[in-house]
Amino acid sequence: MTVLRYGDHPAVHVFRQDARGVASDLASLGERAKLVYIDPPFAAARDFDLLVSLEGAKRRRVAFSDKWSSLDAYMAFMREVLTGIHGLLDESGSLLLHCDHRAAPYLAVACDEIFGLGDRGPDKHAPGFRNEIIWSYGLGGSSRRCYPKKHDSIFWYTKSGDWHFDPPMVPATSQRMAGQLKKATDVFDVASLNNMAKERTGYPTQKPLALLERFILAHTEPGDLVVDLFSGSGTTATAAAKHGRRAIVSDIGADAIDTTLGRLLEIGASFEFRGDFDSEKAPARAGQRFERWDPETPLEAVFSGTEVGEHIRLTGYADWRGVETLGGDAHLIEGAAKASGNWVYLRDANGRRWHS
Repeated sequence: MTVLRYGDHPAVHVFRQDARGVASDLASLGERAKLVYIDPPFAAARDFDLLVSLEGAKRRRVAFSDKWSSLDAYMAFMREVLTGIHGLLDESGSLLLHCDHRAAPYLAVACDEIFGLGDRGPDKHAPGFRNEIIWSYGLGGSSRRCYPKKHDSIFWYTKSGDWHFDPPMVPATSQRMAGQLKKATDVFDVASLNNMAKERTGYPTQKPLALLERFILAHTEPGDLVVDLFSGSGTTATAAAKHGRRAIVSDIGADAIDTTLGRLLEIGASFEFRGDFDSEKAPARAGQRFERWDPETPLEAVFSGTEVGEHIRLTGYADWRGVETLGGDAHLIEGAAKASGNWVYLRDANGRRWHS
């Protein structure tokens, strides 16, 4: 396992781990989230590709697969995730579940069973369902055989009858209220990301920062814990860090972890990462992003799982030879880091290679 730390007091903790394991592990440790937002696989029955630069050429590779043997298999996975989230939430906490037409009805029934009927039932203060939020967007293709599908659903569920909510305010559209703000409805008109958007990372299914900022500001207060078990492009972690919230995010994909860490670095957010790096995938994109690290802020890289166990400190990315061995028997391979941007390659006493 690799542990990376950036900054003295990490506000964001990033894990490369299956969503089900993270939820149960955090709940067993006593962590309680004020908000859990998840944008899980949609049961789309296809792979989602990422365009990367490898050895000077543009290539596509699978960022994540959304193929399932059956709808039952997908729902069994999601029920396990949702049950774990219920145990992870604070008593006044909320779940926001992002989905679309493919699985939304089945996920709603599962959430009703796990969290409660809430506003669907006679007691409006009962735990459970609060809203189906419609995110309306304009990009994407259309069909001649049906209405173009131009919205996603975000189901809001609460763990109890007592929850935090600060209604978002948006510009009024009526002439009577021209120039004023009004409470946002359950239909969000937030633009999706086009190919030229400045915040676009290239990761498939990336959601706009404006969408996650609206959710985080509405459902949490500064210092609250936000959790995302399908980090993907890292939008949740970025929004939480920007607005003074603590965050725990996870994903099983190497490209998702790389993209998330890269975005946190870009805004200077402190973080800690725990998990395994894919030595074939990570340098393709992360090497470019790690160039932006502040030379005055050391990166600690802890490598374990070998007989030696390396513990090194990078004293600054500009000095790629500036590696101090704090423990173990690791040493720098001269030239390898320089050839790969600002990644530092090490070799332990047994000849195995590691990178940071």
